[in-house]
Amino acid sequence: QKEDFVEIIMKSKFSKWLEQQGISRTKVQAVLQLTINAGCFEKHRHPKNNKFIYKIQNEFLTYEPFQKQHDLFLINIAKLNNLEFTPAQWLSLLYDDQKALEYITRILQDIKQ
Repeated sequence: QKEDFVEIIMKSKFSKWLEQQGISRTKVQAVLQLTINAGCFEKHRHPKNNKFIYKIQNEFLTYEPFQKQHDLFLINIAKLNNLEFTPAQWLSLLYDDQKALEYITRILQDIKQ
């Protein structure tokens, strides 16, 4: 279950780092929900207890495709709601890191095609 997975993350070796960064259980759950909605996970029912089991799809096992799928999902949500941002604005919203400007620009170009 999602809640179990979030709990594992919150109690993992990253727990101190999450706390230092001000990353709450709610924020972790929100990111997890976004990645589920973005299609990064396969959803199956457990045969014994009928609970959902989430398994990351093989294509998203490395960070780059996972990150791109997440970002594409957010950008598409904005577009569906008639929100348009420049690459610089997306950069500020998603990363606040000038090194990612080329990456964001490529994603926006891919969406237009």
